[in-house]
Amino acid sequence: MLNNRHKLALVGPSAFTEKCMDAHLMNWYIQSTDIFFPKFKEIFIDKRDEELFKQIEKASGDKIVVVVN
Repeated sequence: MLNNRHKLALVGPSAFTEKCMDAHLMNWYIQSTDIFFPKFKEIFIDKRDEELFKQIEKASGDKIVVVVN
């Protein structure tokens, strides 16, 4: 039987997160990171969110479709 570390090594972090974590659990991890490691959250989550929003705002065209998981 494969443990989570082995599964993570096989499929990579993105696929592992998509398959093994639901929205409630992911939200819990983000909130916990904000409480215990606020600077890490700012670097890894908040700055990435800002970059994504900037890319959306720079997009040209009459209609823009953004797919959010």
